[in-house]
Amino acid sequence: NNVTKQPNYRLYVIHLLPSLLVLDFQKIKEKEREDARKVFANGVLDKELASQEPHKPTKEQIVAVKAAIENAKTLEEVQRLEAKLKEAGGVADVSMADA
Repeated sequence: NNVTKQPNYRLYVIHLLPSLLVLDFQKIKEKEREDARKVFANGVLDKELASQEPHKPTKEQIVAVKAAIENAKTLEEVQRLEAKLKEAGGVADVSMADA
């Protein structure tokens, strides 16, 4: 999804949803929460911090997605996974338990 390719997408979502635990199949680390607070201090994007390279999917994220799809046993499960991936512009909390 193109939204996930936007600069600071991950930090922005973490900033908007502070209780979120997992984003794009990756646990949110405290360092990311701190970065999100710094980049979006006072609700405004800090241009200098925002110019950093956006996060790309990790190998763990890719493996988790592939595993969830491979473990789906019915068309309904595949459709459910697909729907979760499309939620909120591609942001999904799809775990192995969902497959």
